[in-house]
Amino acid sequence: MDNKTPLYNSRISNTYLEYISSNYPELEIPPLLEYAGIENYEAEDPAHWLTQDQVDRLHEIMVAKTGNPNLARDAGRYTILSKKIGAIKQYTLGLMSPAMVYLATGKLYRTMSRGARIETKSISSNQVQLTATPNNGVDEKPYQCANRTGTLESLAKLFTNDFATVKHPQCYHRGDEACIYMISWKTAKSMLWIRTSKYALLLTLLLTAVSGLVFTMTPTLMVFLVSGLVTIVTYFQAIRLKNRELSRTITSQGNSAKDLLNAANERYNEMSVIQEISSESSATLEVNRLIHRVIPIMQKRLNFDRAVLMLIQDVSGTLEYVASYGQTDEQLKVLKQARFNLKNPKAKGPFVKAVKEQRPFLVDDVDKIVSSLSTNSKVFAETIASPSFICVPLVYNQKAFGILAVDNWNSQKPLTKSDIGILNGIASQIAAGIANADSFKKLQKSEKEFRKLYKESKRDEHLYRSLIHSSADAIVTCDLGGHIKYTSPEFENVFGWSITELQGLPLTFISEPEYETCHSMIREVAESGNPHRGLVSKCTTKGGDLLDVLISASRYDDHNGDALGLLLIIRDISENKRLETQLLQAQKMEAIGTLAGGIAHDFNNLLAVIKGNLSLMRLDFDADHPIMARIQNIDQQVDSGAKLTSQFLGYARKGSYEVKPLDIVRVVNESSQAFGRARKEVILDAYLPENKLIIEADQTQLEQVLFNLFVNAADAMPNGGTLTLKADRLSAKEILEENFRPKPGTYI
Repeated sequence: MDNKTPLYNSRISNTYLEYISSNYPELEIPPLLEYAGIENYEAEDPAHWLTQDQVDRLHEIMVAKTGNPNLARDAGRYTILSKKIGAIKQYTLGLMSPAMVYLATGKLYRTMSRGARIETKSISSNQVQLTATPNNGVDEKPYQCANRTGTLESLAKLFTNDFATVKHPQCYHRGDEACIYMISWKTAKSMLWIRTSKYALLLTLLLTAVSGLVFTMTPTLMVFLVSGLVTIVTYFQAIRLKNRELSRTITSQGNSAKDLLNAANERYNEMSVIQEISSESSATLEVNRLIHRVIPIMQKRLNFDRAVLMLIQDVSGTLEYVASYGQTDEQLKVLKQARFNLKNPKAKGPFVKAVKEQRPFLVDDVDKIVSSLSTNSKVFAETIASPSFICVPLVYNQKAFGILAVDNWNSQKPLTKSDIGILNGIASQIAAGIANADSFKKLQKSEKEFRKLYKESKRDEHLYRSLIHSSADAIVTCDLGGHIKYTSPEFENVFGWSITELQGLPLTFISEPEYETCHSMIREVAESGNPHRGLVSKCTTKGGDLLDVLISASRYDDHNGDALGLLLIIRDISENKRLETQLLQAQKMEAIGTLAGGIAHDFNNLLAVIKGNLSLMRLDFDADHPIMARIQNIDQQVDSGAKLTSQFLGYARKGSYEVKPLDIVRVVNESSQAFGRARKEVILDAYLPENKLIIEADQTQLEQVLFNLFVNAADAMPNGGTLTLKADRLSAKEILEENFRPKPGTYI
């Protein structure tokens, strides 16, 4: 244990200081404390403990200034007169006898010093042995032993009005293991007179008995009366002295009780102010209202003459006045105009330092810090500040909101570290209330923004949902493992499954041969985050049909940017596949048509040669020549070949068609009549409208189509039958064939 360890309560040093002030009034206390390295507020604070080094230097300077080598013992004898030990005096008087006080010294000593341990032992009714052993590592000095002796001498004076006699046969400072004190005290005068009165009473009874045996009644009565009178006088004297001692004790106890009551009242107010401010901080959600409720509570509950609250302004970053009590009008005007710039690196005033360093300051003497203040701060200090003040920061969750400063401008009552503790508690509650109020204000603002964002999000959600529902492609969302979370209405239209049937299941609608390829693509998208477009695959509908599809996949993230799931867009390309097949077939037919066109072209050339030669042969024969009939027959066959060639060229798209408006009713009627004349076994039953049904077509091609239909129908009835013909204009909705899904429009 070193000399910097707190060992001695400040009340011991205060006894010294009170003794100096009483007996050496010419000495100034502050220089003595300064030499000892003790702040005034530390000396005044009953909860503060001083080090060995501090008390040594204080004793050294006091002895030097007073020239009294017995100062320590004299200060010890002054203990019972000290105002700083009121609670200890009250406890001591409560023990009611010197013996009980000295036997309880060990317990009392621990409240004043940690430097030694005390043991007591009763020797007789008016004598006690006390043993003081310095604790390990404590460098106790001889003057402290002398001070202890003086204190022990003073305790008896509370009861006997005389100092006790203290003998010191063994001393730690003379090489013994411990300091032993033999304490004895005089018996109180009242006790002596009570004892005398008892003896007098006994003597009266004895003399009366002897006189009765020796003398007659009259002398015996005289002896009894005289001795009885003496007994009564001694008894009343004992009572008078006892009452005087009790009166003195009661007076002393009354003063101590008053001090205790005042101290208890202060503690109650300190606890109440924190509780009341805590309640206000919890219930008040507006900063200005909170501050103006807190200030009256402080003024009512605390024993500070003045207080001021200053808060940091968010915009300017300056410390500015918000509320106070105890100031004059002139001081209040200066306070309201004061601005402390927290952003100024040169600012070193206690208010600014309290905020920046987030720790309290007890300024014991303003004059000591004036030189370090700026010009404005000096003016402020000269106008507002008292010689000493406390400044504590308002801090909550390591954020400073301002400062709370107090002083005793009028009473000049010393400020202590205990005051700092109370103010720290108050400041923390105020800061918590300000933080709550700020949070509530931000919450209100956030709530408005949230409601606005909520409306916007609901609008966006409705838009996105509408977009998804109106999509012509099926949309599926799933987790990163490929389990279905959502399917769009178009998915159900195309594949037949609802979301309730598939939710949480893997992508079972993908056909088995394509399953591994599709899942490999999904895993890659989930891991890399890169979208994949246009995977051609096959999917199975609920009814078992196999559809050709085009699958695109992308990963989507949550609001923190973490991967959340996958989005699949599935397009049914079965119709495209069918059209591709038709296109391939058409390309094949086009090739065949090109070949047929070439053949027809060459065949036309041959027919032209034959036709030309037939014309020449007609020139060589008369019209009635038998050969002319054969030439005519050949010519007819050449014309038939020409028609066949024309059809070949039309198939190859090299023939010349005449597309023009025509009445399909007329064409059907003429074609059916011509077919009817050729096929008598087929009865034609035609239901044709009276009005015209106009279309754009090549009449030759249309007649060929109709004729082919008629022939096919007749071939289906080898024994004859009825062929029914109908023609009409219908819309797409009126066409009811299951295997035919016409596009919207009008059909003939």
